[in-house]
Amino acid sequence: HDLEHPGVSSQFVAAAEELFTGSYKDPLLEKHHALRAFEVMVDREVDLLRGLRTVKYYEFRGDVNRAILATDIDKHGEYLAALRAHVAKVDAARAAGGEALAMDKHLEMELILKCADISNVVKPWATA
Repeated sequence: HDLEHPGVSSQFVAAAEELFTGSYKDPLLEKHHALRAFEVMVDREVDLLRGLRTVKYYEFRGDVNRAILATDIDKHGEYLAALRAHVAKVDAARAAGGEALAMDKHLEMELILKCADISNVVKPWATA
């Protein structure tokens, strides 16, 4: 999900872009990563998505884009709040004797990729 990452944050790239061009595109890096991921997936040599019908292709593309955009650190607080809200609902359902509620599949995918993204800093340098 971090294809061609320059090693600096989106905020740094946006500030540099604004300084030189007067424009600010947020979240710049994540949008670039999503675009490049799909360029690779639809490349004739890769053709990873050839079996998907049009509706499934756009559904998959939307899911992947949302998951990649979720890795924008500026959205971290929003995702923590959504996770806390889900945990509170699950706790309330269990306390009332009900079954735990399933998490929204999109939120679940976004959180999984977000966890993978932020955990990268604890890996040894050679692995990361």
